[in-house]
Amino acid sequence: MRRIATENFDRENNPALKTPIIATDANQHLDLEEPIDVLLCELLSTWLVTEQQASVCRNVRPQLAPGARIIPARMKNYLTGVQANLDYFGATIRHPYYLRELDNSRPAKLSETILTHVTDFGSVEDMDVSLPALQIRCHTAGRLNAVMLESDAELDDAHLVDAGQTLFLPHVVPLPRPVDVRVGSVVSIAINYSYGGDWTEFSAIAKVEEE
Repeated sequence: MRRIATENFDRENNPALKTPIIATDANQHLDLEEPIDVLLCELLSTWLVTEQQASVCRNVRPQLAPGARIIPARMKNYLTGVQANLDYFGATIRHPYYLRELDNSRPAKLSETILTHVTDFGSVEDMDVSLPALQIRCHTAGRLNAVMLESDAELDDAHLVDAGQTLFLPHVVPLPRPVDVRVGSVVSIAINYSYGGDWTEFSAIAKVEEE
């Protein structure tokens, strides 16, 4: 990639492109000669699980020039309580899985969709995320056996990139203990996970609040 980029830059014969191309791990120490004006980083995944966007931005941030831009600037994360068909040819799905836009087996939404947290890449520090008391109100009766996670990336204050066919697709996370809900039920959900971690470490526990 570095060789191809160098060849492309040389072919343009543009003085602005006469700069060294460094190939290194952005999660490691960077010894740069000049501060960074623009950090463009696309290590995005739903809720920033598995991808290293948050840790890379945290590591590179001390190298940024005053007023530098980070693109995307932040990630907005959403949650919906759902009833999903977790039976697959006689087996029960117990691991998070993603949905494609035209998937014919989308789960039934039982609750409102809430904004759970915003990850600002200009200030994120802690890679561990604890959301102990998320509350969703149900508008449909059923068995809430999973939560659906979605994300949007804000390039800046005016430009949004939402989920597409391949970019941070909605994820369905089965709950270890389903809860039965009715119209108006309030469900409290506790979630713990790590940015850049693994879905096997993602924890989601739900309980119905007293009505």
